[in-house]
Amino acid sequence: MKFVSTHNNDVIRQVLFIIALIALGVVIFKELRFFLGGALGALTFYVILRNPFLFLVEKRKWNKSIASLALILLLVIFLMLFGAGAIDMVMSRISEFDNKRVMDGINVINDKIKQATGFDIYSSKFFEQTKDTLLRITSEVLNSAYGFAANMVMMIFILYFMLVNNTKMETNAVKIIPFRGKALSQVLQEVKGMIISNAVGIPSIMIIQGMIATLGYWIFGIKDPWFWGVITGFFSIIPIVGTVAVWGLLCIYLLGSGQIWQGIGLLLYCAVLVSSMDNIVRIVLGKYMVNTHPLITILGVIMGISLFGFWGIIFGPILIDLFLLLFKIYRTEYMHENERPSDSSKAVVS
Repeated sequence: MKFVSTHNNDVIRQVLFIIALIALGVVIFKELRFFLGGALGALTFYVILRNPFLFLVEKRKWNKSIASLALILLLVIFLMLFGAGAIDMVMSRISEFDNKRVMDGINVINDKIKQATGFDIYSSKFFEQTKDTLLRITSEVLNSAYGFAANMVMMIFILYFMLVNNTKMETNAVKIIPFRGKALSQVLQEVKGMIISNAVGIPSIMIIQGMIATLGYWIFGIKDPWFWGVITGFFSIIPIVGTVAVWGLLCIYLLGSGQIWQGIGLLLYCAVLVSSMDNIVRIVLGKYMVNTHPLITILGVIMGISLFGFWGIIFGPILIDLFLLLFKIYRTEYMHENERPSDSSKAVVS
């Protein structure tokens, strides 16, 4: 009886300890969730910079702090140049865009469709609602600029300590992960592959689609082709709509200004080359790209942006992939599916 009582006390203490851990974890997460994007960004760049960091420390015998600061300084310079250039280009051009021509193009297309089918594709109420929506989105983006800057600063601090304490951090992470042996190795490799795939693949797709689009805009006479190429590259990360939101608008712009053949030519060029570039890049970068189903990517990005902001583009699909991976490992570890031959597969083979 004494043994049973002691055992029950141990179980109660363990349950209370777990409850306290969960409660404290929820409080900490709730109060620091504003910086979650910075933490995820630091994790992304840690995976990318880990090998260069180890090269500097182990091969070149650099001090860990100096190696970390050098890599972070290069990263900050790149982000500042890229971000400042993109923002300057967008802000200097966006006010010059003649939206009247776009509306004229939409009216031309709508009149053609209405004459042929009798169906009016839009109404003034629709465009009033669209205008209000665009203003609201623009306001939210401007309001989130402070949060993005704060997360970038936090990302740099977290990344520095992750690099300097890389050995201790990785050892503790392995202890926390509830897997061992083959399952642990599989989880680590899958997560690393997914992060590198998204961190390398998404910027590559953005850059290449933007460059191909820029060439098309220049050929068919779009003013400021570099500007619209950059915008097209950024829109390539948006699920479903993607680059069509930009080059479709520009095709309408050309049609509205009476450049019918240029508009049709740009439409065919972008539909064939720009839209297919996503798949081509994935084939070329097959070594770095995880074979993720497009539906997982779309749903992951939609979910990730609402959860993590900008970094949700990378970590949204990773969460879904990780869920499927953990489910697969659970079946293997606890249902022993790898040890039980499938009768249905035998029947098919026979």
